[in-house]
Amino acid sequence: MNGYSQTLTEYEAHRLLDFTQQRVFGWTIVIGMNNARGRTDGRTREAKLSHRLMRECFLLGPRPGAALDHLMAGKEPELLWPESHREFIRFCLWHRVPRDLNEPLNDDLPEDCGPRREWPDFISQYDKPATLAEMPEPPPVSEEFKARFGA
Repeated sequence: MNGYSQTLTEYEAHRLLDFTQQRVFGWTIVIGMNNARGRTDGRTREAKLSHRLMRECFLLGPRPGAALDHLMAGKEPELLWPESHREFIRFCLWHRVPRDLNEPLNDDLPEDCGPRREWPDFISQYDKPATLAEMPEPPPVSEEFKARFGA
């Protein structure tokens, strides 16, 4: 646990859920690009891991209504995922994506990189630096993923 315990308004809960998802997906992109070419190439082991993690985070992730109730009650976002994925989600949430283009707190994005986000002030606590080498071991393939995608 990281000491997160403040109750949130519905708007703040929406923003935190959006931020959490953006961070997780930013990190999965970095995982997929961790190869000799420095690009996402679907044939590499890293890209396949990235693809699985991204799909699993959607598949196992919270449904919006339940997630908002959970966050508005002051519970930690990573608790919305199964135990097997919480350490991964927690790391992604609390640490900046090392690729600026995929970091939601980056204020210096080019104009054509999508909409700017105005984050509530409390989001700034999720700003620890990290590298891919510091990331914990990825979670094992979930049974849900195996059943759905035949991994």
